Order: sequence, then C-alpha cells, then structure tokens
Amino acid sequence: MHTSRPAVRADSASLTLQTSTRTVSLIDVIAIVLSTMLFVHSVAELPSFGKPSVYDHTVPIISAVFLFTFWRRLLYAYFMPLLLEYGPEEETKARKFCQQLLNFMFHTTSTIYLFHQLPQRAWFRSDEALWKDFPDQTQDYYDVLAYMLQLGYHTNCLMIHFSEPRREDHHVMFVHHAVTVFLLVSSFAGNYLRMGLLVLMYHDSSDVLGCLIKMTNYLGWKKTTLFIYPNMCTVWFIMRLYYFPRVIFVTALALYPRNKTQMTSVVCLSVLTCLHAYWFYLFLRMGYDALVGKGITDLSEEKKKQSRSSSPITACEGMKN
Repeated sequence: MHTSRPAVRADSASLTLQTSTRTVSLIDVIAIVLSTMLFVHSVAELPSFGKPSVYDHTVPIISAVFLFTFWRRLLYAYFMPLLLEYGPEEETKARKFCQQLLNFMFHTTSTIYLFHQLPQRAWFRSDEALWKDFPDQTQDYYDVLAYMLQLGYHTNCLMIHFSEPRREDHHVMFVHHAVTVFLLVSSFAGNYLRMGLLVLMYHDSSDVLGCLIKMTNYLGWKKTTLFIYPNMCTVWFIMRLYYFPRVIFVTALALYPRNKTQMTSVVCLSVLTCLHAYWFYLFLRMGYDALVGKGITDLSEEKKKQSRSSSPITACEGMKN
C-alpha cells in the first residue's frame, strides 16, 4: 500500500506537467514567431557596414532577449515530459538538461559562425588592423547581428538566474553573468566589436564541451562523460586560460595610451579570467578525487544539499553556460 502511493503521485505529477507544458508550448510557439518577426523586421533596414549604435539597435536587442526567453520555455515544454519518461527521473535534472541543451545549441552555433567568419576578416591576424580607424570602425552586418544575439542570450541568462534553484556558486555565477552583460553593452556602445568577437570566440568554444558533458552526466552516461572530461579540460585551458588572457593583454596594450577610463573593460575581463581559473581548479580537483576513488562534493547543487557522485563533472555545474 505504501509503495503504490508514490507511483500514483508520480503519474499524476507527470500528467499535470505534460498537460501544462503542452499548453505553454503552443503559446510559446506563437511568441517565438512574433519575436522572430520583430527581430528580422528591426534588423532588415540596418546598413551592411557601419558603426553600430545602441539607440538604433535597441529594438532588435530587446526582441533577441524575448526570443531566447521563449526558446528556453519551448525546450522545457517539449523535452521535460520526454526526459521524465525516458531519461532522468528527477524533475530538477530534467530541467537542468533542458537548460544545457539550449546553451549547447547556442554556443555550438556561435562557435561555428565565429571560427568560420572571423578568419576571413582582414583585421583577424593583425593587431594594427584590429584597431585601425578606431573608434570610427565600420563593422560587418552579420558581425553586428551576431553581437546582438549574444547580448540577447546573455541578458536572458542574467534574467533567469534568480529564478533558478539557489546553488553554492550562486553569487559567483551572478558576477559572471553581470560582468558579461556589462562588457557586451559597453563594447557595443563603444564600437569594440572586433575585440569583443575575439573574446566571444575563445569564450563560447570552450562552453560547447562543457554543456555536452553536463547533458551526458544528467542522462547517466558515465563512460561518455568520462571520455569528454579530459577533452573539456584541455579545450578550457587553451581557450580560457591561454588565448583569453592573451586577448586581454593586447586590449590593455592598445587601449591604455588612448583613454584610461576604458581600462574598466580590461578589469572586467580580468575578473572573468579569475573565474575561469577558479572553475578550472574545480575541474582538476574533481578529476583527481575521481581517480583516487574519493567521493566528490557537488559544489553547485542547491544550498545545504551536499551530495556525492563518482562522475568528475557533477561538481562542475557552476561552469558558465
């Protein structure tokens, strides 16, 4: 008798979730279509080349924020019932999987675009060309479009941060989101798009494997998770702890003679680098504990909920998405 009640409750909860999410998904599909139409219409009249203006790009940036908001909700609507039935049994894990799925899709698309397009720019391999005619540089239309989508995505991440379960690294993640949004807005307003795109290229590429390994961990694919782990650590170190600081050094060297107040951006980038080093330390510590057979404390789960796991990525929830 005691074993049947939880099953009934689980079925009822699952049925309620599926019913509500299907209703929400229909609304969100309409919202996605409308926000996409607004975004496309607002960017259609923008010049192919020119100096971006925050005032002229306010509408497409806001529409991009709504676009990612509705896409996130739509993924929850379609995948939550499926994951609860075939994948993770806990609703919290299913919700986290949906979050990482959207992050994985965005960072993968962004990485493909940046690695394909930026090497074709004349300023990509020359520091002198990078700052030529600054701050009156003309920017490619699609680079501006990609930057606005980045603004929409990271603003959305900042907005939903307080609606997520409170984790041990809650404040660290808030600092990361807030600094990232500040850097994107200030660089867009100051026409630092070329440097910003370089930073995003190194930043997003390291998040692809990070999102993927979290997804495999939520699905319980331990062998796949352990296979991805060393590759993720290697990419993270190269992109976040080598190329990323190198870009900061070039930025500081180029900006300091021009305007000391612009060094604020360099300070913010340095803060991000410190966070990247902190998370890399966690990755190594988790890997070491897994090798010696010790339990691993999940530092990013909800506060006051200490758990143990044999997977080296479980404690890496705090990594930027």
